[in-house]
Parts: sequence; structure tokens; C-alpha cells
Amino acid sequence: MGFLNHSTSNIIIDAVLTEKGRSLLARNDGSFQITSFAFADDEVDYTSITKYGNVTGKDKIEKNTPVMEAITNDKYAIKHHLISISGNAADDRILYIPNIVLSSPATTPVNLSAAATQITNESTLTVRSRLSENSERTIPESVQDTEFEIIFNNRFLKLLDSNSNIQSGTSFNDNSGNVYASLKNTSIANNTGVTELIFKLLPQNISNETYTVYGSPDDKTIIYTQITVSGLSSGRSLVIPITINKNEI
Repeated sequence: MGFLNHSTSNIIIDAVLTEKGRSLLARNDGSFQITSFAFADDEVDYTSITKYGNVTGKDKIEKNTPVMEAITNDKYAIKHHLISISGNAADDRILYIPNIVLSSPATTPVNLSAAATQITNESTLTVRSRLSENSERTIPESVQDTEFEIIFNNRFLKLLDSNSNIQSGTSFNDNSGNVYASLKNTSIANNTGVTELIFKLLPQNISNETYTVYGSPDDKTIIYTQITVSGLSSGRSLVIPITINKNEI
């Protein structure tokens, strides 16, 4: 759903169904019902607040922010969700939102070898939904990430859970090769509400033709891709660059 400003005095709402919504509506069996909706602020540049202050910065955001039209791909339509928290008491206020961080491996990009495509050769990654390093503050329960969504390109990658079960993922229907899968956290790291997710990656059996098409312009034996890990409660996300090397690393 996008807000379209057709004149200086009129703002209307352009609401469209996503591809998934249209598929559900097409069943024509009475099961399709809209029970909730979400807003996002993907187009807002909040650095104006830092640069110009609260009053002038807010004014610049309101006057200068471009208006995005509604798009039908539900996986691209909203990246930065606005969240609603119930409760008005001081104890219910949300003062801290966790970040999604990669705790293992320590550096990126994550390097994979196309020669190692067996389950026993998977690369293990650990992400955490937490506040700043060594923070003793507690993450409010309503924004503690207990489930994560991982977007990956299945032309190049296989996603496995912590038990080495391959996750097939659900397609975006955009012919990009991107799919998404949901994984639940594996542990609570400490009593401050930090959650931890462990998952694994394997390269696909990538053909020479695929390397020719998608390989780096400088080196056709290397493919650069990425995965995106998002916390479903906090709405925060992390992009992790991945390098797949045709030769043994």
C-alpha cells in the first residue's frame, strides 16, 4: 500500500493485493479475509534529524521524502516494519530494539568452496538478536526475536538448519532465484533476552555456464551473492555477503 500525492492538497491511498494475496483471493471459496496490515518507513531518511535537529529535520522529512508506489511482491514491499506495542504504562514502553549481528564467523564475506558440496562440509553461521556488545539492558519480550526469516538465492546456495536439514525455501515468484525460509532460534544466550540462531550453508552444484553468466566480471571462477537474516519480532535485518569460489579454498 502506497500513499500517492496527486496534488498539493489531496493524498489518497493506493492499496493493492500482493501476489500471495491475489492467489488466495483467486480460490473464490470465501476463505480470503484481510485480518491485519502493516506500515513501513523504507523511504524515510532519518539522518535529517541528526543533521538538522528534531524540528527542521522532521519538516525536511515531511516535505522531501519521495512517495513509493505500492508493489505486489510481498517480500520486497516492506523491509523496515513499523511495529505497534500494546500498553501505556512506563514498564511497557519500548526503549531498546535489538540488532541482528553475525557472531560467527567473525569476518565477512563468508567464503564457500564449490568443491565442498557435501553435507559434511557445510559452513556454520551464528547470528544473534541483541543490543550493543556486553549490554546489560533487557530486550523487551515483545521484540525478542524467536523466529527468523532467511532470504537466499537457491541458484547458488543451500540452507540447512542447525540439525543439517536442508530448507527448500519458498520462491518469490520473480525468477531471481531468491527464496525465503523461516527458522526458529536455537537458544536464549543470556537473561537479557538475547536470542541466537545457528544455521548452515552449502554451495549448490554450480555449472561452468552458471559461473560464466553470474561470475564476477574480474574473475569468472567467483560468484558473489548474499543472504538476508531478519528477526520477525523486531523487524531488524542483516545482509551477509557470501563468496563462492569455483576452486578449492
